[in-house]
Amino acid sequence: MRLTIPLIMLLAVSGAQAGDWMLSEGHSNLGVAYSHATSDTDWDTEANPVAQSCTTADDSMSLRYEYGYSYYRTLFASTSYKNTECGGYQASGVSDLKLGVRGRINPFRNGYSWQVTAIIPLQDGRFTSSKDSSDYFGLDLGVFRSYRPDPYTRPLTVIREGVWGWGLGLTLWEQDIGHQGWGELKWTRQLDKEYKFKASLGATKAITIGENGVHGAVSTARSKGYDVVNASVRLSRKLSRDLSLGASLKQDLWGRNTSQDTTIEIELSTSWD
Repeated sequence: MRLTIPLIMLLAVSGAQAGDWMLSEGHSNLGVAYSHATSDTDWDTEANPVAQSCTTADDSMSLRYEYGYSYYRTLFASTSYKNTECGGYQASGVSDLKLGVRGRINPFRNGYSWQVTAIIPLQDGRFTSSKDSSDYFGLDLGVFRSYRPDPYTRPLTVIREGVWGWGLGLTLWEQDIGHQGWGELKWTRQLDKEYKFKASLGATKAITIGENGVHGAVSTARSKGYDVVNASVRLSRKLSRDLSLGASLKQDLWGRNTSQDTTIEIELSTSWD
């Protein structure tokens, strides 16, 4: 089944790897998350499923921080500690460090922003999955949009209707290891004053494939020549004014040169002025 055209169509209307929301000046947000990903199947270069010789399990503890530097700029940083196991193989360590800035495209509304992220590698190829740890320096460029009602017309109202959003971007890697286009189409709904639900459909598409991306049935950590489409759902609850807890499930639906992962994540986040 060839999904190249539908994948390109998705990339043309959607976006992935971050958020569209700007923080108020002087406001901070901190998140700590645990995730567990498992896979027993790879997709080869023709998108055919291939059984792995062992079941891969990836556990990660991640930390992210965002700071409202000004009305027009939000700064952020993130990294994670990963542990991967498959049969008798085991590796662990701190993954890539990501440093970025987000800015307003529309200076009068939130939820419509651009983003630039520097990806700094902290490992040397020990992680087996091509989705983990880049091994190379990278630059991620993105545009994000949420179609929320104008906050100035309903400033104190909890928005209960569903809100659509999208993101669209490009990840550039040093050397010729395969650059990527990515996208996400999302829908969120505030169920009540405490609970929020989010559903999303995301994709990553290899734009160029370096020499490391064309050899072998499955990409290694030193290749970014893979395609993947995934779906996820997330439910979060406000525990207090400045503290929230979220849980998510993500499933890879189709891919090429990568593993078919199922990922669960739990995140605790807090904010302050």
